Amino acid sequence: MGSTSLKTLKVDMIVDAISADIIPHLKDSIWGATDEIKAVAKAKAAEVTKKTFAVLENLVSADYFLGSEISLADIMVFDFSNEPMSMLGLNLNEYPKLSKIVQSLNGNENIKNYLANTFSPQN
Repeated sequence: MGSTSLKTLKVDMIVDAISADIIPHLKDSIWGATDEIKAVAKAKAAEVTKKTFAVLENLVSADYFLGSEISLADIMVFDFSNEPMSMLGLNLNEYPKLSKIVQSLNGNENIKNYLANTFSPQN
């Protein structure tokens, strides 16, 4: 995760910001009991995502959150960048540093291999 306590804390903070602050609203926007609940949750998820990603944008150090080291925090942003962002009507390009992380991870051979082997029709 991180090679020092401060790096580990930074990764934990970023992961928690996505998983605890954004995802509950996102889940309610999909599986809410009524259309009204879904709409309110979607608006709240978009609002919280914008605020959270603005903060996360300022936490990027060089190429990734931990400088040149890929962490779970980078992978969380990568994972959230496609379907959830488009579902909320948001554009990751508004956050150039986060967008750069996603582009870098899209080109990472280990991640490409993992995704190809995990989500291929034969699995």
